Amino acid sequence: MSKNQSSQLTTALAILQQGEYDLREFNHWWQKHTQENKTLPEIQPDKWTAKLKLVKTLSQAMPFLPLPQRLAVSLSLLNPVEKTARKIILHRALSKLQTLRKNGLVVVAIAGSYGKTSTKYWLEHLLKSQVAVLATAKSINTPLGIAQTIQEKLTPDHKVFLVELGEYYQGDIAELANLIKPDFGILTPVGTQHLERMGNIETIAQTIGELLDYFENNVSEYQQKIISAEENRPYFKNRTNYYGTNNENAWELSKVSLSRQGTTGTISHQKQSFSVFTPLYGEHQLANSLAGFWLA
Repeated sequence: MSKNQSSQLTTALAILQQGEYDLREFNHWWQKHTQENKTLPEIQPDKWTAKLKLVKTLSQAMPFLPLPQRLAVSLSLLNPVEKTARKIILHRALSKLQTLRKNGLVVVAIAGSYGKTSTKYWLEHLLKSQVAVLATAKSINTPLGIAQTIQEKLTPDHKVFLVELGEYYQGDIAELANLIKPDFGILTPVGTQHLERMGNIETIAQTIGELLDYFENNVSEYQQKIISAEENRPYFKNRTNYYGTNNENAWELSKVSLSRQGTTGTISHQKQSFSVFTPLYGEHQLANSLAGFWLA
């Protein structure tokens, strides 16, 4: 294999990994960039996982095929083994999660287009001084990634498990919610992330709203167990409570001011108010904290 061919394969594998091994997304990227550029820049994968190494090895064994077809065949060959391994990992993780829940573990799910990670970190910061908290890592938001986190990091000492849910297509949030069966849920703002996959903002809102559907269908007095950013009011109407800067919200942020030290504001809930401060800058930073105060 020439140096240029090796560089192309490395770039292709990096893009495939970034797209969660979605061949439709990869083919779209490949067609666009190979038409525009004769020589692709070399992009390194985030991590050379076992799966990525196997795809590379299998692809190198089929030099007679165009690169996109080599990747497709490689993934097809790995699919039966991966499905079996996935089932085993998921079964073990869910059994462990069920046992820990019986010992008092609380599971919190966070879904939305943006603000999920910031909200998760606020939750972790506010709760960890009182209870042992485990939050999924920034890039972990798929069934297999969450299952591996449960297996490798969740212990009987943890009392709260914060789980960020990823969405790429309709049904993704529903699958994850049914997998982890959250006790509490938070919906951060709906936006245009993944618009190229879902087609329109309404479909994105419906997909993120699958977490709300889960609570409506499975949790008694669910409106006390899930809250949404105020930006989602046009999509979810009066199905849930909201947090944000509007005085109609269950949790309201007001009187925000900036200084060299950070951001100060007032949080109001049920006719009670208290002042809060963060060294982070911006109203949106304190707005992200509201879900954390609600949960705490």
